[in-house]
Amino acid sequence: IGILNLQKSKIASEFLSSLQIEAGISLIEQALQEVASVAAEDLGSPTGLVLLLPPEVFAFRWLCETATRALLAGNAVVISTHTKSVAAKVFAHIWDEALLGAETHKSLLSVYHTDGSAAVVMGEMLVAHPAFRAIAGAGLSGTQIEKIVSGSISHFKKLKLAGLGSNSALVLGDADLKLAAEEIVRSLAAAGATPWAINKIFVLESQIKDFEAKLSVKLKSAVPVDITRVDNDRLQDLYKQALAENGKHFSGTYPEPLVISDLSH
Repeated sequence: IGILNLQKSKIASEFLSSLQIEAGISLIEQALQEVASVAAEDLGSPTGLVLLLPPEVFAFRWLCETATRALLAGNAVVISTHTKSVAAKVFAHIWDEALLGAETHKSLLSVYHTDGSAAVVMGEMLVAHPAFRAIAGAGLSGTQIEKIVSGSISHFKKLKLAGLGSNSALVLGDADLKLAAEEIVRSLAAAGATPWAINKIFVLESQIKDFEAKLSVKLKSAVPVDITRVDNDRLQDLYKQALAENGKHFSGTYPEPLVISDLSH
């Protein structure tokens, strides 16, 4: 734990915010303390090789909790993540420098970075591979969860899967459209790419034109979201994906809040 504390300032300044580092390392410390207080015979048997699919937001915190407990339980861990994700690299750095130490133990943690079509192929291969005895993931779409379950069921793998967060704004028939647009834009600018940010806006068909006009005015005066270069690249990829799925660009360009209309899901 002492070595972890020495790592905090360096990692925070180079990779992630100090708040994320503090939260993540506190989870590692908690897991270490819990294991230290339990007798070896009460820890149970390791599952084996575990595949982790971290979410796009707060990935470092999720890995500190999930991967740490998997490793402390005696398992080997493989993390499969986006090429532009920094969180997995930082987590691996912490384990290499502060926890694993010996070269023989470093083989217990592996990180694979993939992107585009290669990520799809790699993901399907890893999920279906019989060597993995358990899979944990978060921030997954319904389609992704379905594929993981269907690819794992024949090997009776342990699964711990969590879907995408969704926070919708409902603009009702008696709503003040100007105030609704103002509050929605304020939320977009303040929350940024976080799980509690508004990611869907539902408006009555009869009010769409009036609401869009007021939303467009508010978006023009919105304060740009403060995001890192890595996050910007990832959001640009999501924007391209939305357009490929027949979405229409409504307003905004990064780092301003961006709104896409006419998505089917």
